[in-house]
Amino acid sequence: MFFKLKERRRKIFVEKYIDKMKSLERILEQYKVSESTGVSLSDYVALYETIRLIKPKFVLECGTGKSTWIISQAMLDNCADSQGNDMKLVSMEHNKKWADHAVSILPERFKSFVEICHSPMDTYCYSFVRGTIYKEVPDHPYEFVFVDGPSQGLEGTGTMCNMDFIRVVEKSQTPVSAIIDNRKHTVLAYSLIFGTDKVRLYSNWSGLGVVNKVTCNDMVLRDKQLVKKYLLKSRIQVENGNPF
Repeated sequence: MFFKLKERRRKIFVEKYIDKMKSLERILEQYKVSESTGVSLSDYVALYETIRLIKPKFVLECGTGKSTWIISQAMLDNCADSQGNDMKLVSMEHNKKWADHAVSILPERFKSFVEICHSPMDTYCYSFVRGTIYKEVPDHPYEFVFVDGPSQGLEGTGTMCNMDFIRVVEKSQTPVSAIIDNRKHTVLAYSLIFGTDKVRLYSNWSGLGVVNKVTCNDMVLRDKQLVKKYLLKSRIQVENGNPF
């Protein structure tokens, strides 16, 4: 009953937000030209509002779709007077047919700053954490990453996390934030890499994951002292007795 109440409140909030944000409402209506099912409306609201709040100039999207338009509109709304000349959205997609379709329907007003890139998948390791990535991601000083792709595993493997965000943060001394769309393996992996105090999972928002403003200095797995510190702080049960 409590869960249903929270769901109802979220639905009411989302409906009011979309009704208030007319540019978001228009983009959701306009995107019906696509065959994409996309993610939930609440996720689009969270994505749009996050972009409006943190105002990133360089955004990496892992998985092209309706979210590409949402992010683009939010970035455009952030700097309506600049025509998008000083910002960049790179949207990665491993399905060539879908990437070509996304390019063909991209609204004219987004074309000056949005780049939809097809890339094959690969794997990448940070310490003992291994996951999927896009093999050919353009190099930019990304400030925000939306994780909704690629596939959560290669053929013949189990479910894996996404490591594109990790590759971005590894070489960044300036804060980078992320939203993860209902990929719990990825949220768990990020909590191991950054510590549980840097990562949140919002179960009442369709399992949305959030990483807020991390840099390469927040990555703990290569520092033995930090690993020990976070083991003691984590939900892993730590015992002083005999392990036998």
